[in-house]
Amino acid sequence: EAPTNGLTYFQAVNAFQDLPDDLRLLMPLFNDCVMRLGTANRSMEQWEDLIKLKTGGISTSSFLVSSPTQLDQFKEGLQFSGFALDNNIPEMLDMLSTLVRETDFSSPAAPAMIQELLRSTTNGALDSVAATGHRFAVNAAAASLSRSLWIQEQQSGLDQLQATANLLRDAETSPERLQELIEKLRLIQSFAISRSSNLRVRMVCEQESAARNESILQKWLSGLP
Repeated sequence: EAPTNGLTYFQAVNAFQDLPDDLRLLMPLFNDCVMRLGTANRSMEQWEDLIKLKTGGISTSSFLVSSPTQLDQFKEGLQFSGFALDNNIPEMLDMLSTLVRETDFSSPAAPAMIQELLRSTTNGALDSVAATGHRFAVNAAAASLSRSLWIQEQQSGLDQLQATANLLRDAETSPERLQELIEKLRLIQSFAISRSSNLRVRMVCEQESAARNESILQKWLSGLP
């Protein structure tokens, strides 16, 4: 046991089975959208103010975990995390699930914001390749060794960079392709976080807060689809 100074740390992972390759390539973009687009009733600037007021930060990201004993065994999905003062845990959990489930992909501003996210990601990735090209080359070569390494290449390697560049090109030249992209992002949103057997949750807190946090967590889980 170790004191947390009145803070509770939260982490959840939702593992996906048989995730289609085209949706896997969109997972990094989906995570960016969750933290940039806002919801129907709050802009992202308002969400950021609330996050700063009530938490020490929240985030969503992709995860990939390989089996230590079998190269062809792995788990992939989305990871959600955050931390806050013990008294603010209900608000933090509600903010996290609301942002994931209610990010507004249908707002008039969403298409332009998604294009800007694609543009900034592409530019940043090109800079990374220029700085650490050897790492990208090693990962690309390793992708043929196992399914998990191939998925890692899709999530964060040259395949991801090329896919993002292609998505940007299509979004800038074809409104129809941009709408198709938005529909796929909404599809990911429909199963991103749910009360399923594949959802795993961990909370770290001080002993005197454990019972209350467990009750809060059970209530939050019961509200998930």
